[in-house]
Amino acid sequence: MDGVTAASETPRGAVSCLKRDGDRSVWLVERSGVPARTVKRWPLTPALAFKLAVGRSQPQRQARATRMLRRFGLAVPEVLAGPRVVRGAGPGGFVALELAFVPRQTMLDRLRAGDADSRAARRLGAACGELIASLAAHGLLNRDLKLSNLIVDEHERVWMIDPVGVRRCVDRSTAVFRMLERLGVEPASIPCVVPRSAVIAAVRRAWRSLPRRPAQAAHRLRSTRPPH
Repeated sequence: MDGVTAASETPRGAVSCLKRDGDRSVWLVERSGVPARTVKRWPLTPALAFKLAVGRSQPQRQARATRMLRRFGLAVPEVLAGPRVVRGAGPGGFVALELAFVPRQTMLDRLRAGDADSRAARRLGAACGELIASLAAHGLLNRDLKLSNLIVDEHERVWMIDPVGVRRCVDRSTAVFRMLERLGVEPASIPCVVPRSAVIAAVRRAWRSLPRRPAQAAHRLRSTRPPH
């Protein structure tokens, strides 16, 4: 954990609040002379303070996962500062983590029915499959690889945000199946229609990355039905 500073409830240079979940918040911040950044804040509760002390807090796990994934060459916004304790913001303060800002739209929004033509949907689906293949090839599984945690920049490069769910997984077929399965959770729960071409492209790209394709995993993938 990096240092202790004092601040108001709104980060210095805040342009807008990108997301708020209870006392947790995500801000777009622009300061003179430095690139735009995303500032994530968690309220400093006794439980979070304990996890910070032992190195197991969510901000620390996200920072570690981000640095690891960037070493592997994956597209994840860079950690610019933190996590650090911010005093004077709220009753007990906050823990802040600053990340590079990537102008974007979430994959979920891009793939909603009518928002992407067939070719674009296939490209985006294949990019999702490529990301899954890369994670599995490095012995990793992202247990929270949902479409709203993937963002698409202006060049259609796919970035992963909030990689706190990344874990080691030595079985590549298990990692691939579980991440493909996870991608379908949000469309089913909202619900929304994801283009069939995107689903097929994601499955094909991820599946073809496996050096061996166990029969059990093959059966799972064959039984997976794209959303209608």
